[in-house]
Amino acid sequence: FDTAYQYDDVEDIAHDCDLLDRGTFATGNLFVMNHFITNPVASPSFAHAVNWNPILKDRIIECSKTLGVVVNMPAVDFWSIGDIIETSQELNKVDVNEFYGI
Repeated sequence: FDTAYQYDDVEDIAHDCDLLDRGTFATGNLFVMNHFITNPVASPSFAHAVNWNPILKDRIIECSKTLGVVVNMPAVDFWSIGDIIETSQELNKVDVNEFYGI
């Protein structure tokens, strides 16, 4: 399952954890958190607005806690811009039950 894939600005994306309605979820879910602005298409300037912490890390944590499922794949545009690598490495080291409370 995944979050929306169309965000117009930072305010739209910052705390959005709503899932797209794609029907029934299977067991062993893969949670893709789409984290990019497309207005009307992706650009490096949009990536500079959302690919950095705290917005990136805070949203991953918020969505994981809100939905009770760890984000498996934070999907960003322009992966080389921002903190996606460092944030993923950091969050992959935590105890899921302890850190997220799920």
